[in-house]
Amino acid sequence: MTSELPLDNLNAVLDLHGGVLTLKPLDFGVGGGHVVSTLVMDARDKIFRTKGEVTVRNVELSKVLPKLKPPQGSAGKVGGQAHFVATGNSIADMLATSSGEAALISWGGEASELSIVLTNLDLARAAQLLLKGDENSPIRCIVADFVAENGRMVAKTLVIDTDAEKILGEGSIDFANERYDLTLKAQSKRPSLLALRGPIVVDGSFSSPQVHPAVGQITARVASSVALGVLNPLAALLPLIDTGGSKDADCRGLMQEAKESEQERKAPATRTAPTISSKP
Repeated sequence: MTSELPLDNLNAVLDLHGGVLTLKPLDFGVGGGHVVSTLVMDARDKIFRTKGEVTVRNVELSKVLPKLKPPQGSAGKVGGQAHFVATGNSIADMLATSSGEAALISWGGEASELSIVLTNLDLARAAQLLLKGDENSPIRCIVADFVAENGRMVAKTLVIDTDAEKILGEGSIDFANERYDLTLKAQSKRPSLLALRGPIVVDGSFSSPQVHPAVGQITARVASSVALGVLNPLAALLPLIDTGGSKDADCRGLMQEAKESEQERKAPATRTAPTISSKP
């Protein structure tokens, strides 16, 4: 509920003229961080048209979304920028019609190492964790740069970097049809004797998302293992060995790149996009 959000303060200036509502600024502190935004809502027609710009700084995810907090440690902090244009009289309708850009970054916090190694289908490491118990793996950074058009958000950059794996994502989130279509490809930083190496697919509807391995590449890898096993049982392991050695992501560079990319896309959009006039 909104009342449960850890709001620290609120600064809002409201202007209503000719059926156009402008909130500039709409700023508030939340989760130890700060949200700076401007919203313009044109209510002169039956279907509202909304234009917004939002900047998020240093918000602690564990305070805003307590369920994300792991048993130990922190869910980290998040920041970013977004601007959008949407139509609709509800949040769902606005998301389904939104066009714009969003660049989000998160740093710090921890995640289940079992969940992380399973993105690489690292069966050897997963077996160890199941026997001795799961552990928390530090999250170095998460960088997501999305472009939205008519409710469909396409990932230009999606990187999740942890101490164990670097995960690269691609695909889209479709708010118009309420469906996921994402692929996660893990690059291990540690060697393993038995890893199918994904990738992992996240698809299906918002109400019943599905997370499963991409069958094609895994089938080919297993087939190679079986074929080599006919020649030599030990050779059957070769296609399943992951030598690891993936380097850490350049978190600072990715964050700066996502920020600059969002600002570059915003500039021409600001010049060419139709404005919402306050004239009746």
